[in-house]
Amino acid sequence: MIRRFWTVLAFSAATLPLAAAVSLSPRSLLTVPGAAPLALAPVPGGVVACLGERLLLLGPGGEVRRSLPVGTPCAGLSVSPGGAYALTRTSTQVSVWRLGDGVRLARLDTPGVTGAGFSGPQDLLIGGAQGIERVSLASLARSVPAGEAVGALVTAPDGLRAVVTRAGRVQLLDTATLGVQSAMTCAAPCTLGPVTFSADGRSVAVQAGGELYALRAGYPASVVVRRAEAGGAALSGLPRRDGSVLVLRAGQLEVRDLQTGHREQVRPLPGLQPAPAALTPGERVLSVQGGVLQDSAADLSGPRALLTLPAALTGGGLDPATGEPLTLLPGGALTGGPRALAQNVFAVQTMNRFTWLLTADGSGGLALRTLSGGRQGTTAGLRTATRLSVNHWGNHAAVWDDTRLVVVAQKTGKAVASLAVSGAARVTVSPDATRAYVFPRSGDPAVVLTANAKRFALPVLAGARYTDVQISGQGQFAYVKAGGGLDLYRPGQRSPFAALPTASDREGAVRYSPDSRLLAAVTRADDGWHLSLLDTDTGRVTAAGPVLADHPAFLAWSPDSRRLTVGAGLGTAVNNVTVFDMQ
Repeated sequence: MIRRFWTVLAFSAATLPLAAAVSLSPRSLLTVPGAAPLALAPVPGGVVACLGERLLLLGPGGEVRRSLPVGTPCAGLSVSPGGAYALTRTSTQVSVWRLGDGVRLARLDTPGVTGAGFSGPQDLLIGGAQGIERVSLASLARSVPAGEAVGALVTAPDGLRAVVTRAGRVQLLDTATLGVQSAMTCAAPCTLGPVTFSADGRSVAVQAGGELYALRAGYPASVVVRRAEAGGAALSGLPRRDGSVLVLRAGQLEVRDLQTGHREQVRPLPGLQPAPAALTPGERVLSVQGGVLQDSAADLSGPRALLTLPAALTGGGLDPATGEPLTLLPGGALTGGPRALAQNVFAVQTMNRFTWLLTADGSGGLALRTLSGGRQGTTAGLRTATRLSVNHWGNHAAVWDDTRLVVVAQKTGKAVASLAVSGAARVTVSPDATRAYVFPRSGDPAVVLTANAKRFALPVLAGARYTDVQISGQGQFAYVKAGGGLDLYRPGQRSPFAALPTASDREGAVRYSPDSRLLAAVTRADDGWHLSLLDTDTGRVTAAGPVLADHPAFLAWSPDSRRLTVGAGLGTAVNNVTVFDMQ
């Protein structure tokens, strides 16, 4: 358990002044292990990893030396020769970080970027539809893109070579001249998979076009695993100095000849994951097995655990009987702490004293259930509903699909309303369950009376565009603006009395406390995502938490409004659930 107090700070100059009264203190940091998006880059004395929305620098024993929130899911990773800098990218931006102190040195707008990496200690290559451009990290001077359109680009750890795909071919380039050193025509559309360079950087194994290729500087390329043999499955090839390639497949390790693809050894390894994987300069293997990043010998023997990876959460809440966090994992597994509670769960939401699940009923349909003490209680059978929303008191839940909205009462377990509603993206039911606020994927939102299905326009400022709303037990409205931002309305008023421009517009990013005194909102600042608390009387920010590693997958208040469970880790740690105390 961690009881470290965080000083309350305003996170943005645009934020309203802080109101004194409440502060946020991390009470406990929890890690739910599981699969997580990960990119690896060995460096002298450790590993650099891009884990979801955070950049990690690990020491030789797996100790976390630096954890940096990058603000968006990482789509690519490169480390400079020598390991002083790291590059991360998204589909529109390339950032360069100094690993020694965690400072972001550069943030380059690169719409349509398809790959980027270091071509020297302070030089970058960026690939895209216009070709390849060079960037100097020292001056940030950028060249005009040259050559053909690039579908993907990955540079070697020493920066001397790069793999690109273009015009149906996969090529090994000299980064100084951009001359082609080896190439192969892909057997199918040249979609790039795992790319691993040998320790000396002269060879590279590339999965592309459904096959595994080996490219060598100055030599013809070869096919290591053919498309028919690969069968469309993911695999990683790790080329070694002795001319062999370690091939990692699901449940199996192979050794193949780099030139001929001849399989020399095969070893069944139940549970083996083919990617991500990387070779260290000493030709040890870094791989992820069972949710653990491990370092092992070339034959994967003698594995040493470096880091337990936190799962990528899709939702969560609280067990009302125990206060224990619930987490929903990709694939529908619901966990309570270390225990698996249920499978085939589509959605979970906690509001006030109740937690609701939308889950498979075992006969091809869906069921809406409540959960307490780890046990489920069936409340209603459904057919095609795919979405869930719970009102402020937690005593009514709405489920819907593309054509119909059903409101179910917790007390009776029966539907109290069934309304024809098409194309709803988000729905909020009022605390008294008399109105449903429906926000469609296209078109104008509306208020629908649950008694007779009459529809009205949202009672808001003319011209305002909103994508969601939360309603407190006192009738206050927190409307989420399209593109981000939050407007607060008092009951009966059609103009907001307060605004928070940095609030996230993702679903579940705004929640009133059960006593309606505080409003929790996920907010964005230059250094990443934060949690902000607003005083509902004044609309002012009364507390702002530390930077979070990811955008929270959920927010869940305890019934007494004294704790807030957040489905995200701290930016300074490696966890995926943080419980905050209100102080």
